[in-house]
Amino acid sequence: MGLNRFMKSLSGPFWTLGDILDYEYPADMSGMARDIRRWAGGYSGSKHRNRRFLAWVRQRQGAGSKPLPGYLVQKTYSVIGLAVFAFGLLAGMGLGWGVLAYGGGAAVNLIMALSVLVALPLLLTAVSLILSMMPTSSRRGRHLMDRFQRVVVSAFNLAKGLGVVEQSSSDIVQAGIARLQERSSRYLGVLRWSSAVPIQLRGLSFHLGVFLAVFWRGVVQDLAFAWQTTLDVPAERIHQLASAIARPWTSIIPPPSLEQVAGSRVILKEGLSALDNSALVSWWPFLCGAVVVYGVIPRLVLWLHGVLRRAAAGRSLAFRDSRGRLIESLMDREDVEVTGLEARGSDRPAITDGLADGRLLLQGRNLHVVYPANRSDLAEGARWEAMFPGCRLEAFHASPAMDDEDDQTILEGLRQLDHRRDGVLLICEGWRPYTEGFSLYLQALLRTVPPRLPVVVGLAGREAGFESRDDESLVQWRRRLAEHLDGDASGFLVIGEPS
Repeated sequence: MGLNRFMKSLSGPFWTLGDILDYEYPADMSGMARDIRRWAGGYSGSKHRNRRFLAWVRQRQGAGSKPLPGYLVQKTYSVIGLAVFAFGLLAGMGLGWGVLAYGGGAAVNLIMALSVLVALPLLLTAVSLILSMMPTSSRRGRHLMDRFQRVVVSAFNLAKGLGVVEQSSSDIVQAGIARLQERSSRYLGVLRWSSAVPIQLRGLSFHLGVFLAVFWRGVVQDLAFAWQTTLDVPAERIHQLASAIARPWTSIIPPPSLEQVAGSRVILKEGLSALDNSALVSWWPFLCGAVVVYGVIPRLVLWLHGVLRRAAAGRSLAFRDSRGRLIESLMDREDVEVTGLEARGSDRPAITDGLADGRLLLQGRNLHVVYPANRSDLAEGARWEAMFPGCRLEAFHASPAMDDEDDQTILEGLRQLDHRRDGVLLICEGWRPYTEGFSLYLQALLRTVPPRLPVVVGLAGREAGFESRDDESLVQWRRRLAEHLDGDASGFLVIGEPS
C-alpha cells in the first residue's frame, strides 16, 4: 500500500525548489486576489490542491514581465547540476588515469587499484546510503536551507559580477530566499532531496569518470596488472576472492582463471620479464566490471532514489497553512477579498455590536500578548497594564507573520493556559485592511486555546496604542470578526477600542 501511494505521488509534474519559492513569493498577497480568481475561473485541470497550486505557480512564472525568484533559482540549480556533473566526471577521470599510470617497467599494483578505485568509493557509497535512510530533523533542515542559500547567493553574486544577471534579478532572488528561509520547516523533504540529488549526481559522474579512464587506458595502452604481498597467500585464495567479486558479471565476462591469477603474481627480484603477458592483461576487464557494478550502478540507484524521493516530497505537500487555505479560498469562492474591502455577494447581516469590551474580559487575569514581530513598540508592558487595570503581564509572544504554521510554538504554549486565570490579547495592525489571512490565523488560535478562555483582539495603529479608524472600516472589522465567532462558544473575541 505504501509503495502504491509512493508511485502514485510520482505521476505528473512535481514541485521543485523554484516552484516553492514562487509559491511563497511575495509574502503580502493583497494585490494578487483578482489574478488568482481570474486564473481559477479558466482552470479546468485537477482540483487536487497540490496539483492546482502547482499549475497556478507555473502560470505565474510564464505570465509576468519580470522573472520570479523561483524561476531564476531553478535555472541556477540546473546550471549547478551540470557543473557538479562535469566536476565529478573530470575528478574521476583524473583519479583513474593517475592510478593506472604505467611506464612499462613496473605493473600496476592490482590491490592498490582495487582499493582506490573500487573499495574506497564503495565505502563512501555505503555511508551515503545510510545517511539517505536517516530522518530529516528540523536542525538538519535549517542546515540545508543555510547551505542552499549560500550556494545560490554566491552563484548570483558571481553572475552579477560577470554581468550575466542584473542587480534587480539578484535582489528578487535574495528576497525570495529570505521568505523561504522563514518557512523552510514546511519543505524539509523537498530541501533535503533537492540537496541530495546534486550530491549523488556528483558521485555518479565521478564513477563514470573512473570507468572511462580505466576503459580508455586499457584500449589505447597495453596495461599490465600484477598483485603482490608479503603474506603467505596462495593464488587459489586470490582466485576465490576474484570469483566472488566478479559473480554479478561472470556470465558476461569471466574473471581471470587460476592460471592467470598465479601468472600475474609478481616477485620484485624477478621483475615482469618472467610473467605471462596474457595473465597481466587479464585483470583489465575485471577492473572495468568492478568499477561498473560496485561504483557506477550503486550511485545510479542512489541518484534515481533521490530524484524519486524529491518528486514524492513535492507531491506530498499539503499546503494546509494559512497561506494555502487563503489561496484555495480565493480559487473556490468569488466573494473573498484580501484587500479589506467588503465581501461581495454576502447575504449575512451586518453585525456592528454584541462584541464584549476587551478591558472587562481581561480584567484581573494573567495576560499573554501576541503581537507582530516587526512592532517592538507593542511589547511595552506599562502600556498594557495601564489599559487593562488589574492584569498581570505573563508573557509577550512575537509572531513573525501571523501564520499558524510558523507560530506552532506560540500556539502550543497558549494551549496550556487556564481559562479561569489567563487571557490572550491578540494585537494586529488596525491601520491595515482586514484580510482573510488574519481570519484563518484567528480561527487557528481559537481552535487551540482552551474553551471559554478570553481572547481579545486589539487594533494597533501606526504608533503604539489602539486606533478606532473611521466608522465604516470599524464596522467592517467588527462584522468580519463576529462572523467567525460566538461569544458563548469556544472563545470570546472583542475588538479593543480607545476609551
